[in-house]
Amino acid sequence: MASLNRSGYEKWAFLLISGDPAPEGDRRDLRLVAAARGLSPREAEVLVFLARGFTPAYIAKSLVLSISTVRTHVRNIYRKLDVNKREELIHLIDEG
Repeated sequence: MASLNRSGYEKWAFLLISGDPAPEGDRRDLRLVAAARGLSPREAEVLVFLARGFTPAYIAKSLVLSISTVRTHVRNIYRKLDVNKREELIHLIDEG
């Protein structure tokens, strides 16, 4: 995956976001949140996993990243979305 360009990351994030069982409205909301808050393509990928409740360890394994890199992405996502914990993140996504 390291060789993917920006559009490749966006396509990957879209595939993850568009996967079931999330209803259409939820998928659209997640894309809108990521775009509106200026998340990088990789942060958008991590956001998809976070929104589904996965741990940083699982995310690291799935995206072939170090746990440290995932934690950095999570910190950046929380900062950009102005949240401090996962519950706030889920609430933000639910609100759109």
